[in-house]
Amino acid sequence: MAKDNGLPRVYIVMRQDLNMSPGKLAVQVGHGVDFVHVKKTASYREWMESARRRKIVVAVKDLQELAEIKALLVERQVPSHDIWDAGLTEFKEPTHTGLVIPPWPQSLIPGKVKFLPLWK
Repeated sequence: MAKDNGLPRVYIVMRQDLNMSPGKLAVQVGHGVDFVHVKKTASYREWMESARRRKIVVAVKDLQELAEIKALLVERQVPSHDIWDAGLTEFKEPTHTGLVIPPWPQSLIPGKVKFLPLWK
């Protein structure tokens, strides 16, 4: 199997403290992937043409840790997009559930993001 360490990857960073049902999590991740296809980054074409379009769902503890990750991305000029739930089902109000990092070169993704725990 060929190594793809240099290929762009999509990271979807989700909050654990919300205790989302599996269905709610799936929809929120879907919102993130929708954004990837609507707002194409410079690395989008390379990612789409790859046989291995990596999408990695990672977890943060809470809104504070999510904000720390967002600040780090802004500092490093890594594109991202916030994921919000409208508050129509599980949450009583609009809720910031996570963020997505569209296809971006691995060498430019902060290590703190790459080493977040995988969603379980």
